[in-house]
Amino acid sequence: MKPLSVTVLLLVLACAGVRSQTDAPDFRSDLLLPGASLRDQATPPIPLRPDPVQEFHRVIMDLAETPDHVRLQSLYWQGADGRSIAVSIQRLENVLSGGTRSRLSLFFKDLERLPEPSRERWSRKIRQLTTYEASVLCLVQVDGHVRVLLPLHRSDDGLLIVPADRIVEND
Repeated sequence: MKPLSVTVLLLVLACAGVRSQTDAPDFRSDLLLPGASLRDQATPPIPLRPDPVQEFHRVIMDLAETPDHVRLQSLYWQGADGRSIAVSIQRLENVLSGGTRSRLSLFFKDLERLPEPSRERWSRKIRQLTTYEASVLCLVQVDGHVRVLLPLHRSDDGLLIVPADRIVEND
């Protein structure tokens, strides 16, 4: 008789536990609008901001496939003088022309993410290229050879190309 009474007691406790869970208010009920239930309110998706490096990479690869002078020009930081922008655009168009998409590689050096010795080295390289502020360096390779170094400025719009004041051989 003892095992039967223990079984009945456990069954009664289990049923009481299930009932108390269904009657309990949801812990998020204070976040609801008056008169609404959790099922009535859809949680809006949190918009993810694209990574600026990935977005810049995608745009350059698209330009290598389908050249667009106006779109390329929109990637440039407009705080630089027009002549240096025009020279830089011409140089980059030459690199991207001729169906280079399948042979094109982009490598990025983000100064904020590099350890100190590397950050110093790549900062010197950026200072050799331009007098403008840049925090990312993009190495554009075609067929495994670096063809152009692009200093990039991080802005609210993403990464913008800062025209190089001078062309420096890669070491």
